[in-house]
Amino acid sequence: MVAMIVSHAFARRIDNPAPKVLLYSLGAIGGLSRLYNRDHWLTDVVLGNALAITSVNSVANWLEAKKSGKKLGGLQWRVFPANRGARLSVIW
Repeated sequence: MVAMIVSHAFARRIDNPAPKVLLYSLGAIGGLSRLYNRDHWLTDVVLGNALAITSVNSVANWLEAKKSGKKLGGLQWRVFPANRGARLSVIW
């Protein structure tokens, strides 16, 4: 998942499709090797990659909005520490 996070973070900043294919291929090697060694199921790898891409996009959008002074619209998830764990709130 970390490899896909790094690959997607770099691929977001590149407009040429050839390096993007290379970056995503390198990012997928970790998940494919886990599948090959039967350490994970396909659903684990797909969900992990989807979570990685969603995380990078969310952080990038938040940073761009913070840099430009715009307010984020739409659905926002916030996690706060609580007495025995964490509290999740959804704002829209």
